[in-house]
Amino acid sequence: MSRGYHHATRPWSKLQKPLYDLFVPNLDLQMHCTVYSYTDKFDTFESPRHWITFGKEILWDFPSMFLQWNHPEVPKPIACMEQEYWGGRSSAIAQLLRQYLDTPRDALLSRHFPHDYWGLTHILGAADRRIGQQRLRVFQDTLHIHEPAVKVIARRLTSAVTGTGAR
Repeated sequence: MSRGYHHATRPWSKLQKPLYDLFVPNLDLQMHCTVYSYTDKFDTFESPRHWITFGKEILWDFPSMFLQWNHPEVPKPIACMEQEYWGGRSSAIAQLLRQYLDTPRDALLSRHFPHDYWGLTHILGAADRRIGQQRLRVFQDTLHIHEPAVKVIARRLTSAVTGTGAR
């Protein structure tokens, strides 16, 4: 018997491709998803992990950056690794990614994602090629300086000024 994450009907690659199509080329932003399995003599436990790398840096890591015992200050700390995956529904992360992909271009920065407690949609917006420089600067002013999306925006704006890298 397997407990934990129930595999979604859609493979990660089917969700990953449309996301990558939205990202600014040459930004060096990668999204990853895996499931770690642990089997003891009674059961198999599966624990998914989603993370985003920006160059060689892990910019965002779910659920580890948001676990209650390590990071109680986050808006919605996670009590256990599988909290956002159990219950027979798709993961909170997959739902957020789908909502972002389904959002019309003109609403990308104004839409409120009520279940994004972890800043994922901010990172997606910062990397989204449909958001121009002017809107990106306005968006940057709405973010906390320590949010991971700020690093992505800074790279995009710097690259646009120098004419190199992420265009």
